[in-house]
Amino acid sequence: MVVIRGSPDYVKKLMGKEAFDNIELFSRIMGFEAEITNEVKIEFNPDRPDLFSFVTLRNAIREYYFTEGRRDYKSEGIGMGVSNENLDSKRPVILTYVAKGGKIGEYLEDLIDFHESISDNVGRSRVKAAIGLHNMDMVKPPLIYGKVGEYTSFCPYDQASEQPLARILREHDKGIQYSHLSIEGERVFALMDEDGIISIPPTLNGRRTKIDEETSNFFIDITASDLHTARKLKLLSVYYFNSLGYSIFDDSETLNSGILRNGFESYKIKDWKKISKYVGNDLEPGEIRNYLRKMGYEGDGDNIHIPFYRIDVMGFVDIVEDVCKARGYDNILEKEISIDSFGKPDIKKSKAELLAEIMIGLGFQQVMSFFITSPRNNNGNEINNAFGIMNPKSQDFSTIRSAIFPELLEFFQRNVRRPYPQKIFEIGRVIQSGRESDHISFAIIDSKNGYSIIKGYLEKFLVATIGKDNTIISDNENNSFINGRGGQILIKGNNIGSIGEIHPEVLFRYSLSNPVTVVEINLDGLYSIL
Repeated sequence: MVVIRGSPDYVKKLMGKEAFDNIELFSRIMGFEAEITNEVKIEFNPDRPDLFSFVTLRNAIREYYFTEGRRDYKSEGIGMGVSNENLDSKRPVILTYVAKGGKIGEYLEDLIDFHESISDNVGRSRVKAAIGLHNMDMVKPPLIYGKVGEYTSFCPYDQASEQPLARILREHDKGIQYSHLSIEGERVFALMDEDGIISIPPTLNGRRTKIDEETSNFFIDITASDLHTARKLKLLSVYYFNSLGYSIFDDSETLNSGILRNGFESYKIKDWKKISKYVGNDLEPGEIRNYLRKMGYEGDGDNIHIPFYRIDVMGFVDIVEDVCKARGYDNILEKEISIDSFGKPDIKKSKAELLAEIMIGLGFQQVMSFFITSPRNNNGNEINNAFGIMNPKSQDFSTIRSAIFPELLEFFQRNVRRPYPQKIFEIGRVIQSGRESDHISFAIIDSKNGYSIIKGYLEKFLVATIGKDNTIISDNENNSFINGRGGQILIKGNNIGSIGEIHPEVLFRYSLSNPVTVVEINLDGLYSIL
């Protein structure tokens, strides 16, 4: 998830009063979370990276509610070329362009946050691609993207003097986090001009070209492991600067060549009735075009034009989804489903429903999360043996979960402002050691919470399902639990799950300050005993 935040006065100044007043209403249409109190906090799903700033969110709200006319997107001239000496490296791609306009001023923080967000999400934590922002007035061509020795001197953007790169990459916060992406063999990736190094992609930029509120001309570089991801980041970055009225100077004329014409990609609708079928209402082509216009599209005849910054739109299904959002899911008519056959209850589903009734009777609320999750939600840690998605749309949905309880921790994180105690459970699928199975997990968060409380609920659950023939053996195998406050659940000598109190380090990663206790049971193991 991506979170942007700021004071109401600051956000209103960036967005304008009309757009600001429609944030919460628009959030219900688009499906993101907005909280406006003494702070504006907006949490986006990863599928709309073009919205990850107050500036671009303002654009979307204006298009939806205030019928902004078509804008022409185009490059104004030639940018600043770079000689690429890393074509055979693990990071062989570099794209650049220049944005010129007025002083960035109060938009500086929003600008930086947006580019960091898309580098982290679309760029997969900078692994696949990342963006660097520079003061173009301090850049002196010619530019070279090459490699330097690890003892070459460099001055980071937040320091006053030069140091050897080896020390910077070892001690600087950004170096500790990203330096493995900047090193190949004994050499370090570097972007250089006539006066020396201006950045170490994708780790950190130099002090000489650091941007501030007075910067009016920007040089933007995108380094990447593949051209496809680099192009996505470039389009999103161009969109941000274009939204502020900056002129774009680009050697590759990204917006005026290839599949894009003046910032739009044409898509031909072959069957308008097919959209109506999926939406569930009889819609005329003109109505559909109007709904799409609200979402930033343009159109004429059977052609619709997808704006270049909508990198999430990959085909017909995404277009239908935008029509549904613009029309409102509440306006989709219900239709009776007619099936010419008779079904029978699924045995596992029937058992799961019985277990859910037991948990609800114990005072727990049922929740549902996704089978595909974030790497951090695999046993609460970043681990390497989880099953990953080869080409995930988002880092937040890139691995198959191996346990349910981390999803419950994430639920607590989302509801940290809600009253305590919170008691929740989920029944769902996981994959462990290459085998898929059904699990149940239940958890409690409360200031007066402790191991004995969750143990009492576990005993009640087991009494209701199998009787009292169970044993809990203390162990230290699960590093998500506090040492001595966790154990294996044994039924007739068979290990069917675990119980424990979450370790403070794990709670910190989820921004939780109250104790959390959890139980996770392998239902396939439980069913085999029943």
